[in-house]
Amino acid sequence: MILGKLFEQDGINQKELADQLLKEQSALTRTLDRMERDGYIKREVSPNDRRAFLVYLTDAGITLRNQIEPIAIACLEQAVKGFNEEEVNILKNLLNRTVLNLK
Repeated sequence: MILGKLFEQDGINQKELADQLLKEQSALTRTLDRMERDGYIKREVSPNDRRAFLVYLTDAGITLRNQIEPIAIACLEQAVKGFNEEEVNILKNLLNRTVLNLK
């Protein structure tokens, strides 16, 4: 999810990334630490706020995302096999509401 979001919006503020992914900021920070250590992302201090970090994909992160995307799409297609489009939309809405309730 992180790779996909950064692919869509590279250079996003770390707090905004946590909010958009519905993740606790502390949990996201630990994951980003590992991703940075492995060379998939880089973080830079925001020019507008020295306390904030902007998160960017590296070339290795883009390569990994491109490798993972077809697998993720295939898994999602298998998960909703036999569902019509309306049912898929209802399912997405219900799951989003569930996640928000648990937050």
